[in-house]
Amino acid sequence: MKKILMSLLLSIAALLLPAGPVVDGNGNLQIGKLALRWTCYAPDWSAAVLGNDSFKAAPGFPRYNSGEFETAGTWNGFRFTVTAAAVKEDTITYSARFKANPPVETRTLALVMNLPADTPAPGVLVDGRKIELPATFERIQLLGSRKVHCLQFELDGRTVTVEGDFTLLIQDDRKWRNNHFVFRLGADPVSGTLKEASLDLRLRVASPRTVAVDLKPAFNMGFRDEKLNDGKGGWTDQGPSNDLSMMKPGKLAALGVEFDIADPARNDGRSCLVLSSGQKKFPAEKTVNCAETAGELRYLYLLHASAWTPAAGQPVGTIAAEYADGGKKEFPVLAGRDVGNWWQPFSFPNGALAWTGENKESYVGLYLSCFPVGGTPKKLTFQAAPGGDAVWMILGAPLGDRRLNLNQIEPPSYIVAGNDWLPLDYDGTTAKGSPLDFSVFLDAPAGKYGPVTVNGNGHFSFRDAPEKRIRFFGPNLVGNSSYLDKKTADDFVTKIARLGYNTIRFHHFENDLLDRGSADSLTFDPQALDKFDYLFAELKKHGIYLCLDLYASRALRAGDNIEERNGKSFGRYDFEMKSLVTLSPSAMASWKEFARRLLTHRNPYTGLTYAEDPALYSLNLVNENPLVSIWNRNPPLIPLFEAKYVEFLKAKGLDTPENRASRGGLFIEFLNDLQIRCIEEQKRFLKQELKLTALITDLNMHSKFTLNPVREQLDFVDNHQYWDHPSFPVRQWGMPYLFSNMSSIARLAQNPRYLMPTRIFGKPYTVTEFNFCNPNPYRVEAAPLIGGYAGLQDWDGLYRFAWSHNRLNMEKFNLNIA
Repeated sequence: MKKILMSLLLSIAALLLPAGPVVDGNGNLQIGKLALRWTCYAPDWSAAVLGNDSFKAAPGFPRYNSGEFETAGTWNGFRFTVTAAAVKEDTITYSARFKANPPVETRTLALVMNLPADTPAPGVLVDGRKIELPATFERIQLLGSRKVHCLQFELDGRTVTVEGDFTLLIQDDRKWRNNHFVFRLGADPVSGTLKEASLDLRLRVASPRTVAVDLKPAFNMGFRDEKLNDGKGGWTDQGPSNDLSMMKPGKLAALGVEFDIADPARNDGRSCLVLSSGQKKFPAEKTVNCAETAGELRYLYLLHASAWTPAAGQPVGTIAAEYADGGKKEFPVLAGRDVGNWWQPFSFPNGALAWTGENKESYVGLYLSCFPVGGTPKKLTFQAAPGGDAVWMILGAPLGDRRLNLNQIEPPSYIVAGNDWLPLDYDGTTAKGSPLDFSVFLDAPAGKYGPVTVNGNGHFSFRDAPEKRIRFFGPNLVGNSSYLDKKTADDFVTKIARLGYNTIRFHHFENDLLDRGSADSLTFDPQALDKFDYLFAELKKHGIYLCLDLYASRALRAGDNIEERNGKSFGRYDFEMKSLVTLSPSAMASWKEFARRLLTHRNPYTGLTYAEDPALYSLNLVNENPLVSIWNRNPPLIPLFEAKYVEFLKAKGLDTPENRASRGGLFIEFLNDLQIRCIEEQKRFLKQELKLTALITDLNMHSKFTLNPVREQLDFVDNHQYWDHPSFPVRQWGMPYLFSNMSSIARLAQNPRYLMPTRIFGKPYTVTEFNFCNPNPYRVEAAPLIGGYAGLQDWDGLYRFAWSHNRLNMEKFNLNIA
């Protein structure tokens, strides 16, 4: 059985930012945010990348011991083993072994890393010879594939050294519009018909040279607080249940920056500097002298945190530096940039989460920040910001010779058992024939009454049984979780049928359907398509109806020949097709061609095309695409919208400077007109050219009343809403995640109340994405709120997000239900 509660920290022991290389559970390497992944290129240059989906670990692996790592398993036809050992904090040895029977035809077998081209390494040395990484593309190969012994480069203020006997190739991938340099560290042998191959490396990550500033004379508080608000402290004087007593004295290293945590027993009970201008029990400022050092130390590192933290952008304090030549400089320390609250911490651009622990009241942490003081100061004064009750706590302040990029660090996230959380064992099984087996309510197979239609009351029914109303309730399958082997597919279908679900939404499924080696994003992978066909057919057989998006996140490629993308750069989560399809004939042609290839494909397990199969009851045209919300999301496309707007104004005789600058009613009318024209053409294509039987919807995001005229064009209305969806204070869709942990009921049922204005009576209404997100402690509100308000407004479909984002999770829970 699988414990739903998974603890990434198993105790209240502190977590520190690693300085050296890290090996993941598959055997790949990670240095900060730089990944070195094993990649096997076939003779046709198609690439197999070692990852969770492709690596099958042998029983008992991976193994972690003190300072050692080992894994073994199969990947891409190889039996693969990796061992690694920490030599010291910043250095590891790494060994990989490959064996294959039969041999594997290989163009290149290598550890591959991509250095971003927009922040290139200032110096790359190969066996002591400098390799220039040009600011603009000049040639493909910067270093031809050859044997080397040492690779050295700078990464976010640290020097990375890789030693061994390996084949190295450095390539400028901007030739293919990939904004990075590719480094391939090849195995021995690196190519050919491989029966065996190996790679042995020694990796070291050297951090800045630092010299501690002695703060002990200025320290005024200890970590332990015996009594709440007695004015004596320690820490923030919030009592024994809310102090920093778990902090241990001695050496503490965060990303290689060393701090010497003072022992209060040896410093008159004092181990930290706590400042505040508003809370008079703490001093407002303290000054320390800096010892003379050899060499210029231009950066000041702080290990610090705040309490009663002001709003982001407001000062927590100031660092005043005085220099031997009489010069002075001041450096503001801002909340939300350099430091944050010690409770429930997460990283900021210049405030990496460097240490975490847990007291009786909260998960707590300290931040690592860096300030460019310019030269070695003679004296430093730490001043609390005037006004307010903010408290600034400082534990260490070394000076360093170079700057770390603290904006690249990902802090930890964890849930532990305690007063608020209990482990729950659940294996996903619903016993056949038990009172909880709701499969008896499914009217199988899906589509037995013909296509789903809309009846005179504005609800879903059937062409051949109009008296039968159907409401849909089910989950989403996301990404590659729609592509399962038959054993896992059968297991999944059995589970959801017994839960009583009568529908599934296939979401973000496009990319995993595509042939990865194709120049366009329209060519399907036959094996993936077969898996999709089988799962669809099994769901249909059990009475489960299907819906999907014709575009959610399909990554466009050069071979799609979309004119407006030429010469422009888009990020991973830009999803530019959402805008382009309303503007660009070539984007619309790409959208249509994907729809044509999918919907006219004949499923060998059902004998029907998707366009004619009544089990596919609905299609969404483009996921989460209201132009009133997304028109300016992609800066390269904004001029296209502005040009179209001028055309719109001219056609209406309203082209004035004031109207061109307006983003009010006229502009909204323009966007809605553009969207309606797009939707009408998409509907015409699907219904008239492809003969689609499914119902059509769109605009499944936002409840703006200005969208109602557009939604009137649809067969039914759909929307999405989450309670306490994570926000991403550091990196989009990357850790750390930020949650409010508030109650929806306390906000007057904000979710689902937000969804109610979208209800257009006379049309069915579905919500194909909803969730009360983990770890919000009030998520038990989901069932009564969503169910109650859906009943109040007589909604027609609910889809929880999501059953799974990855098929690996579904394979782990494959229980072979009888």
